[in-house]
Amino acid sequence: MTNLSSISVLTNKLLEGKISDSEAKELDVLLLQKENAEFFKNAIKDDYLFKTVGEKFDTGEAIFNALKEIENSERKSWRFPKKFYKYAATAVLFLSISSAWFISKGNKEVAPTVVNTSEKNIELLLDNGYKQLIKGDENYSIKNDHNTTIGHLNNDKLSYLENSTHTVAYNTLKIPYGKKFQVILSDGTKVDLNSGTVFKYPVNFVEGQPRQVYLENGEAYFDVTHDKEHRFIVNTNNHNIEVLGTQFNISSYKEDSVIRTTLVEGSVRVFDSSKERKALLLIPNEQSSWDKNNKVISKNVVDPYFYTGWRTGELLFKSNSFAEIVKKLERNFDVSITGYNEKLGQERFTARFENETIEQIMRYFSEVYMFNYTVKRDKIIIVVN
Repeated sequence: MTNLSSISVLTNKLLEGKISDSEAKELDVLLLQKENAEFFKNAIKDDYLFKTVGEKFDTGEAIFNALKEIENSERKSWRFPKKFYKYAATAVLFLSISSAWFISKGNKEVAPTVVNTSEKNIELLLDNGYKQLIKGDENYSIKNDHNTTIGHLNNDKLSYLENSTHTVAYNTLKIPYGKKFQVILSDGTKVDLNSGTVFKYPVNFVEGQPRQVYLENGEAYFDVTHDKEHRFIVNTNNHNIEVLGTQFNISSYKEDSVIRTTLVEGSVRVFDSSKERKALLLIPNEQSSWDKNNKVISKNVVDPYFYTGWRTGELLFKSNSFAEIVKKLERNFDVSITGYNEKLGQERFTARFENETIEQIMRYFSEVYMFNYTVKRDKIIIVVN
């Protein structure tokens, strides 16, 4: 059965109130693809049209009202548990209707405005201890102690020049919450750095030695220049990843209990720094998980899209708990979110955000889960009913 055929069958079951928990989850995953979500949106719209002949409406309002009717109707053929409404609403509101529409049409109240108390800059720490602030809208050359140009800054990208050297000099980039950045190393390797990341790397790699960099905290996507003579090793908290030339993502935030490496292209070896001989080999679409507490590495098959979308400004969640989502929202928007209880923290959501503001995202979650929240500058306090 094709995806569209499956969606058609599952959508009919949803509208009739006969969808099972496992089927709702299946529909949830299918709707993460834009074309599937569009098909689902039209199916919901057509069903609502059939029941409201002659009424004026726009597409978004029709879908919103249809879902609300599915949730609230007293007719037996439309009654089903509220969690199924959440599955459908999540996909539609994230993928088929913009959150901006949802706020303005679905609820007339104005979302509280989140105000960041300070505009934080990216920090570049040079080998001599000098700190430069990168504001993201500048273009200039980076020079070393000898007044030699080692790289060029172009807005939100820093590119290093290739120079032969026999000694290693390190630079460190610190990316604050709410910002992202790209650095191109002297060998041409591209590294995208996510919010809250600290990344240490050589200004130039030494001939005849492995290319070693250090992801001290945070998340980074690597597009490594192939060089069979020089291994490329990413060091993270006693957990290392070795490659020759490939593309992969590493999430290694200090507050997270697991370090995840997701392979997009090529192959990598993942190993504990004290147990290199027991390395785990990854192939594309595989992800390794290294538990910091018990020092155990495992791997499973994943869709890399869900772990690399942050590079293009997307926030992607696939059956993530609300507590996990909060962490990513705090990093992405440089805010603090508190007040949710354990039950809400364990609720799981599948969602995709692209250009939505934190205000729009919070309003969506408050509507789906029925909680209130207050805003005090850059602090969001949830009040669960």
